[in-house]
Amino acid sequence: MQNKRGYGMKNRQKNLLDEERRKYVEWVNSVLKSHKAATLKEYRISFDLCRSTGEPVYRWLEFAFSRRVQILELDLSPTIMNWRPWSKTYAFPEELLTRTSGGASILEPASCIDFKSLKALSMRFVNVSGEAIEFFLRTCPFLEKLVVHNASELSNLEVCGSSLALKHLELQSCHNLTSIKVSAPNLTSLTLPNVKGLLLENVPMLVEVSVSCVCTVDPGEKLLVALSGRIFQLESLSLVLPFYPEAGDFLSMFPQLPKLKKLVINYTVKDKESFIGLTPLMWACPNLQEFVFESICDEPSRLLRRKVKKNPLKVAHEHLKVFKFLGYCGSSSDLEFVRYILENCIALEKLIIDTHFQVKMGRAIHCQELLDIDQSTRTNVDLQLPLVVVPKHIDFVLL
Repeated sequence: MQNKRGYGMKNRQKNLLDEERRKYVEWVNSVLKSHKAATLKEYRISFDLCRSTGEPVYRWLEFAFSRRVQILELDLSPTIMNWRPWSKTYAFPEELLTRTSGGASILEPASCIDFKSLKALSMRFVNVSGEAIEFFLRTCPFLEKLVVHNASELSNLEVCGSSLALKHLELQSCHNLTSIKVSAPNLTSLTLPNVKGLLLENVPMLVEVSVSCVCTVDPGEKLLVALSGRIFQLESLSLVLPFYPEAGDFLSMFPQLPKLKKLVINYTVKDKESFIGLTPLMWACPNLQEFVFESICDEPSRLLRRKVKKNPLKVAHEHLKVFKFLGYCGSSSDLEFVRYILENCIALEKLIIDTHFQVKMGRAIHCQELLDIDQSTRTNVDLQLPLVVVPKHIDFVLL
């Protein structure tokens, strides 16, 4: 009986979503019909749409490109309660980018569409190929920002060109991407998923890097080799780290980062471990001013099992002004880490603790479970934090 009720609930949710999609399509069509301008500065489509809505999305893209759009965002991300399989993800229509020559279709601008005005392109939950991305890089001389999330068909990519205007490149959750080569003289910001092959060549302006080391056997070696010769110029570094026994060895391999001002660590937590093992990376950043630590747990039942590390090494962090802890649950390890920050960061001005449970990407979790976890965590935190002595000059924020 329970399975039947669950199926009925899921079916009602699907019907409701289909109806909302139909209304959204009609609304967008109505808006575009009334639009009379010859050009577009910014064009944004953001709704839970899938492959079945391909025809109207094709028309919307054609409308935007034909009006020489400058900023284009296509965000078709599903809702949390409607995580869709890759097979139903909308595929970018490469026929918009092709022309026929000698009976064959080649990726070159069609005569009726001008892509040269495009300055920023963002696609989330859109299956786009490497060839299509390289087409935009080749034909859009003013393209400064390129964002691609959850493109399952993307496997190999080259972002190369001495004349590229590209300043911001962001690739996330492209799980089949195995290799990427980047040579872009104006690039300042780079965000990448875990890839087996990463080659950075001509990136003299690069100061901000965000990279995932998840599902990598030897993340330290590959990351440091790829960043070799450029790591010293970084001002902001964000790392997505899994838990693995060699994590301490990986972090201790980092050379000094003299220019780094902001450090973000997204860490997948297992039980029975101490966060003090992450401090070697802080030691490598003598001029660090802001540190954001996000604790991700794949199993809520493990939240309070974390242990502490006795007698952690004390190192003065003389310039750290802001520390933000996301996913604080009130475990002994959480408390130990906050105490370490308070005792060793003599210039600290702001302490932010966010007690909301951080869900691991791809993990299904019911809304009621989230509410129960948040309530339990807040109870633990209310009992624990009075034990922490926060100096009066520090702005303490509890979320």
